[in-house]
Amino acid sequence: MRVSNEELKNKLIKIRSRKNRKKFFVSLILQIVVLTGALYLVVGVGRVDGSSMKPGMLPGDIILYNRLMRSGFDYGDIVVLRETTKDHGRVYRVKRVVGKAGDVMELDEEGHMIRNGIQIEEDQVLFGQQNTEEWIDFPVTVPEGSYFYLGDNREISFDSRSVRLGFADNMQIIGKVITIIRLI
Repeated sequence: MRVSNEELKNKLIKIRSRKNRKKFFVSLILQIVVLTGALYLVVGVGRVDGSSMKPGMLPGDIILYNRLMRSGFDYGDIVVLRETTKDHGRVYRVKRVVGKAGDVMELDEEGHMIRNGIQIEEDQVLFGQQNTEEWIDFPVTVPEGSYFYLGDNREISFDSRSVRLGFADNMQIIGKVITIIRLI
C-alpha cells in the first residue's frame, strides 16, 4: 500500500499539532505554578477569628495582606502581627498602627488615644471601660524601630497596652492588610 505525499503531509501536521498542544499545556501549567508561587510570596491570606477589630472587621472576614511590606507603616494602617507563645506556638493578630517611633502615647480607661499631646479623633472605634491592671504605664514613648498598635474594639482588644505584648517591631509584623472580604 502506497501513501501519497498529501497523506504524509496531513499525518505530519497532526503530529506537529499534538506536540504543539502538549507544549502549550505543559507551558501553561508551569506558568500557573510559578504565578501561584509568586503570589503566595507576595500576598498572604488570613481569616479574622476575634472581635477586637469590630466594627471594621468581623469574625469570619477574609483578609489579604502584602507580605512584602514589613516596615514604613503609617497611622491607621492595619497590619498582621505574629507572636510566638511560651510553648513555641504562633498567634496571629490583626491590629491598627496608631503610634510610630518617637511618638508619646497616652490612653484613658475607655481607650481614647492621645498622641504627642493631641487627642486623636477616631470614628470607627468602639470605646468602653477596660481592665487596666495589666496595662503598661502611660505616657509611653514608642522606641526606635517599633510601632504602637491597637484594636478598634478597645474594650476587648489585646494589644500594645498590654505589659505582655508591648510594642511591635518589623520582625513581628508580617504584612499590611490590603483588602477585607466579608463573606456574610
